[in-house]
Amino acid sequence: MELKDQVASLESSKRLKELGVKQESLFYWYRWTDTFNRQFGELPDEKDNNILGAPSIQPVPLSGITDRFSAFTVAELGWLTPYYNSISFYQWDENEESGYGCHFNNPAITEEYFATSKTEAEARALMLIYLLEHRPTQNQQ
Repeated sequence: MELKDQVASLESSKRLKELGVKQESLFYWYRWTDTFNRQFGELPDEKDNNILGAPSIQPVPLSGITDRFSAFTVAELGWLTPYYNSISFYQWDENEESGYGCHFNNPAITEEYFATSKTEAEARALMLIYLLEHRPTQNQQ
């Protein structure tokens, strides 16, 4: 499994940062601004110059980084997600397609949300984004 499939996507990572989630993670999405820094990793997209990496594994010269977003793992997202007794997590594997989902249901205010993705980390990131944006009024336990 590739590293990008074990962490939140760049898009979700950006949104979590915008929502004020503390940027402490084992892995980060970086934006590189100069060609000198390309020696530290392959660029998956030359146009955007985004690289996924871990500072502890791959030394990163800070002079070439203009943006950095935490690429949260499944475990980190589990710690970041507030506990609600109405969130369930699941995995499916049907007709050669597989994926992950998170389901939030708050019957007290007839609110329901499904977050699905090909990766568990992204499904959890989407659920956390939803919870941070909507702040359900259910009591946390």
